[in-house]
Amino acid sequence: MGAQIAIFRINYWETNEISLRSLHQIIMYLMEHFTQQPEVQENGIYIIIDLAGFRFEHLWTFSSITEIRRTVEIVLVSRHF
Repeated sequence: MGAQIAIFRINYWETNEISLRSLHQIIMYLMEHFTQQPEVQENGIYIIIDLAGFRFEHLWTFSSITEIRRTVEIVLVSRHF
């Protein structure tokens, strides 16, 4: 068996229903869940972030470039659980 694959599709993020903070919490929860799976511990995981459907409403949810950077860091750092 090979590595697991996780696909995050931004076009499913409804910014009026899920805040940026909630999105961060969801990503952290999922990454922790993935890394506790024996298959992932043995074979690894590929994370694909699909930006198709990225809209201005997504961009405006970030109040600064710092928040964009923080979101990327959450995904990158959480892979080291």
